[in-house]
Amino acid sequence: MGNIKANPSVRTKIITPDYTLPYLPQAIGIAVGKIFGLAPLWLFYLGRLLNLLVSAALIFMAIRVTPVFKWVFFLLGVMPMTLYQMASMSYDAVTIGLCFLLLATILNHALRDEQLVSTRGIVILFVLTALLAAAKQPYVLLVATFLIIPIRKVGSMKKYLAVFLGLVITAIVVSQFWAPGRAVFEKFSGTRVPTGKTVIAAITKPGGGEEEGTPNLKMSMLPLLPHSPETMNAAQEQSAQEQAVVKTGSQPQPDDAVRTDDQVPVNPIDASSQKNFILSDPVRYVGILFNTLGKSLDLYLTSFVGLFGWIDAPLPPPVAYGYLMFLFVLSLFSQVAGKGLRFLQKCVIFSIFILAFVLIETALYVYCNPVGSNAIIAVQGRYFIAIGPLFFLLFSNNNFSGYLQRTFLSSSKKSAGKKQRQKQPSISSSPEEMFLPKVLPWIAMLTALITLTCSVFVILERFYVISI
Repeated sequence: MGNIKANPSVRTKIITPDYTLPYLPQAIGIAVGKIFGLAPLWLFYLGRLLNLLVSAALIFMAIRVTPVFKWVFFLLGVMPMTLYQMASMSYDAVTIGLCFLLLATILNHALRDEQLVSTRGIVILFVLTALLAAAKQPYVLLVATFLIIPIRKVGSMKKYLAVFLGLVITAIVVSQFWAPGRAVFEKFSGTRVPTGKTVIAAITKPGGGEEEGTPNLKMSMLPLLPHSPETMNAAQEQSAQEQAVVKTGSQPQPDDAVRTDDQVPVNPIDASSQKNFILSDPVRYVGILFNTLGKSLDLYLTSFVGLFGWIDAPLPPPVAYGYLMFLFVLSLFSQVAGKGLRFLQKCVIFSIFILAFVLIETALYVYCNPVGSNAIIAVQGRYFIAIGPLFFLLFSNNNFSGYLQRTFLSSSKKSAGKKQRQKQPSISSSPEEMFLPKVLPWIAMLTALITLTCSVFVILERFYVISI
């Protein structure tokens, strides 16, 4: 395969997303390979290598910047699904890194009592907001975590609101009114790149035939689906009936047949009609969200930690759930600087997490699901890795973690620390004197190592022959 040569004269048109920034590392790797005249196989691996290095650097900076939850960020960063994305050509890798870094920067401004938000800090927030907005639109909601920063850290209320509105405007302008790099690419390539806002798909004609030049729905959607191929057949039949209901307002009778012109392929995925469906009956859409969550929760949790290959090689559930459980426990034991996150700050974090979750689900529903579908397919847990720190921040509790840490003080330190506790309040026990803060990092690294080892075995078993 390494000897296969590329033929630039043969090109294939595909639907591309409006994202350009998260593809830059891969593009740079491919460009470097072309300079040295490497074969396409090595261009592919260079693109993956650059994607891995850039996204790993972003997560490393996030761990360095954040004053709290460093080990939670670490475990999310080395989670099998995260590394699987980082070592691929996916744009999700850079998006995850930017989300982590933006949130870490905001936490640094919010929770360091002695540090005010400088002009340099504000500029960095604007830069990160613009980069994230250019990477993947739903995750730009993370910019609203700016609201957890106390007003006194920024200065006056007027300056505080000005900075926040500036960040919001930057996010909207970059994500909605400017497709980064598209105009430049079109100018130099001399071609019109189709927008990623429209998903083109067609089902097979009666009798098994296909219209020339139109992709088969089952084949084009299969990599996106967390279900078996039979799911698409059911979705096709369901979509034809549900579109009739949406358009006519009446349920078709059993004897009625949905007739289509053989010359015009049916397109069950129509973003505009899907948006109209949601707006016309938001209550029903809320029910669809809850229905999807109830039926797909196991899939979300497993694919959040590790689901490989063509979404057919998951980690064993005990391994995936064990990893999530340790993340939860680690969040409980992680103390936040000062008085910790206040109730209102947690309300802001919870609201942003829920809004981001709904927006991600809605984006997949609009662009990857038949109109009026009763469930949201094509959603995987990996889409929620970028907002994962928000979820685990909700469990931070200084009173609870302080109590548990004092309970698990090493017996050797108890007698030596009696006189010191008489002079100081019990809450003054430093983290260095605690048993758990010392042992949890080792448990975290061991958990990551065991889970990654299981992931390697699952991938080898799926794609290679393993004899035991």
